[in-house]
This record gives sequence, structure tokens and C-alpha cells, in this order.
Amino acid sequence: MEFFLIRHGECEPPSRENYSLSLRAANGPLTARGILQAQALAKYLEGAAIDAVYASDLTRAAQTAEVLCEKTRDAPRLCAAFREIDMGEAAYRPWSDFPEEYGRWALHEEDLPYPGGENGAQVWKRFSAALLQIEREGYKRVAIVCHGGVIRCAVCGILGLPQQRRFLLGEPVENCSITIVKHDRETDRYRLQTFNDSAHLAGIPL
Repeated sequence: MEFFLIRHGECEPPSRENYSLSLRAANGPLTARGILQAQALAKYLEGAAIDAVYASDLTRAAQTAEVLCEKTRDAPRLCAAFREIDMGEAAYRPWSDFPEEYGRWALHEEDLPYPGGENGAQVWKRFSAALLQIEREGYKRVAIVCHGGVIRCAVCGILGLPQQRRFLLGEPVENCSITIVKHDRETDRYRLQTFNDSAHLAGIPL
């Protein structure tokens, strides 16, 4: 079974105004460029025989998935397990408010949580549980539209890397890039096939 892990298109930058306390995340919409990226992604994947599209329930991921589903598929299935890493208070307060926490966190020597938020292991736990649920559906190929931080956590989990190593992966994970993961049911092993592929976005103006 193949999973296409897709980062959402470019979105409005995080701010106090678009931070959702109930979702514990910035929740801004796609920009005009983000919509172009999603359209290019949809065109590229037209012949990919994707059986189902899942997405984070945050607006930027849901909008990207909706574009992906416009022509050939049912509506995307939204899932909170694919939501971006919960950055806690660091999502809407400067790191200077957390000098002691930041001193350790910035070294990336441990899988430390954001102040009041999640660490990488917690993200991988919820993400991998959702993957198992999807696998039970018997699909051959599924797209999951999610977030850069989540994709990094997933790759570390799949490869058995310490979660703090995720900060060495994809700087950045590109908007609307594709990371392909293959799961072998016989061996119950995941393999990373492609990481951060954004060639299909060539020509979209910066």
C-alpha cells in the first residue's frame, strides 16, 4: 500500500488573528499562490489512481485536498490525527517568553515538546494510529494532505530515527510537495520511496 503525504499549499502566515484556540493551531486559508500550487498538484496526480484522499481538518489542508478532489474523487475525509504539531503557547507568543525552554529546545538534542504543546513522538503516535485505521480499508494508494511538521515526524517514525532528527529533514518541506511511503503488509514494514518532491510545481511564480 502506498501513502502520498502531501504538504498543504501556501497559506496566510500564522498570527494571533488566525490562531484557533479550539483547534490549538493557526488556521489561515490558502493564498492565491497556494491555490495555484494545489491545482498543479491535482493535475500532476490525475493519473495516479489514488483511491481516497484524507486531510488534516485545518483549513489550509482541507482546501488543498478539496482542489485535489475536484474532478475525479469524492470529498476529502478530514481527520484531526493529521493536524499540524501542537506548538502550544509558542504558536502565539515569542520564544523570548520561554528562555529556559528555548535554550534546550533549540539544541534539538532531545525530543522536547513545545511549551504547553506536543513533541514529535506524540505526533507520530496519533499519525501512525490513523495510518493503521486507513490500512484496514484495503486501499492500494491513499493521499494524505497534512503539514510539514507532521511529515517530518512521520518520516522519522517510519525510519526509526529519533524524533529530534526531524529538524534535519526538508528545510523546508515544500508546499504541495509529495512524500511517498510504502507499506509492505507481509513484512509490516514501511519504506520511504520519495521525499519532498516538488518538481510538479515548476513554473509557479514565487
